[in-house]
Amino acid sequence: MKDKQISYYAQRAHEYEKIYHKAERQEDLRKLELLLPQLVKTKSVLEIGCGTAYWTQFMSQTANSILASDINESVLEIAKTKSYPTNPEFILGDYEQLDELEGQFDLIFAGFVVSHIRREHLENFISRLSSKLKRGGEIIFMDNVFVEGSSTPISESDEWGNTFQERKLDDGKAFRVLKNFYQKEDWKKLLKKPVEFNQLKFTYFYLLQIKHVK
Repeated sequence: MKDKQISYYAQRAHEYEKIYHKAERQEDLRKLELLLPQLVKTKSVLEIGCGTAYWTQFMSQTANSILASDINESVLEIAKTKSYPTNPEFILGDYEQLDELEGQFDLIFAGFVVSHIRREHLENFISRLSSKLKRGGEIIFMDNVFVEGSSTPISESDEWGNTFQERKLDDGKAFRVLKNFYQKEDWKKLLKKPVEFNQLKFTYFYLLQIKHVK
C-alpha cells in the first residue's frame, strides 16, 4: 500500500500543485500563507514531505534555516527550481529514516502528510518526529478538512478507521490513496502522551500545533 502511494505522488509531481488552484480554497490559502511565516520566524525547521516545496517557499521568508525532505526525487527536482529568500537544503528521505539525520530542530513541519499516516501508526510517527526536536520545540501539521463537494469522496474505510479515496491522474491512471481526516476530538484521543496542542480550523484546511512533546 505504501509503495503504491509513493508511486502515486511520484507520478503526480507535475500535477502536484493543481490542488491549490481550486477557487473555493483561495481565501483559506491566503490566510495560511500569511500565518505560516509567523510561526516559523527565526526557527530552524525540518520539513517532512515537502513535495514541490509549495509551503517551503513561504516558510523560507522568515525561517533561520530549512531542511526539507521528501521520499520522491521527482518532486524534489521541481522544488529545487524555485527561488527562496532563505535557501532550503533538500534531501531525499522518509520520516522512518530520521534516526540517520544529524542535529535537532526548533520546529518540524509536515504539510498534508499526517493524513497519509495510518491511524494505528500515528503515535509512532509523532514519537519519531519529536526525537528530532530541541527542548521546547514544536510540531506543526497542516492538512485538509473534509468538505462535501470539494474533497475527493471517501471510497472505503478499514477496521482501524482509516479512510481511502480513489484518485485519478490526468492520464487516467487510478490509485487507491490513504487519506484520513481528523477532528479536534480525534486528536484528544490520539495524542496519548501529555502534550499541549492547538488546532486552528479553517473551512478547507486545519493547522495543528503540538508543543511540549518531550
